[in-house]
Amino acid sequence: MQTKVVRSNTSVSDSSSSWVDATGMSINVNAPSESLMLVTFSAESDCFNAADADWCSLRAMIGTKVGEPNEGTDFAWQGGTSVNPYMSLAMTRSRIVGAGTYTVKIRMNSNSNDFRLDDMAMVVQVIDV
Repeated sequence: MQTKVVRSNTSVSDSSSSWVDATGMSINVNAPSESLMLVTFSAESDCFNAADADWCSLRAMIGTKVGEPNEGTDFAWQGGTSVNPYMSLAMTRSRIVGAGTYTVKIRMNSNSNDFRLDDMAMVVQVIDV
């Protein structure tokens, strides 16, 4: 088993309705054979200036594929609010991959709200299957 960690104290913000990279949350990992890539991400989060029934979304990219479960923008990382509800949140995603080198990164989608991540950490484990 191989474990890699990336951390950042630099905040990243977005208010578009498209998927953008969470700056600083990218790392290259090598799978020596068929492997399970397990991605755990945690961060301080704020999804604000949003209707109370809205949310902000995240996903983990493993190479060119989205980590599972993959619910697109239907995955509510944090529910929206009209105030600043800073929270500490976490998610885990995974995918079976073949041998090779993969870029693992976190992408964010504000769904047209104001979305801010800070104090982020990503742990990627490569487990032989």
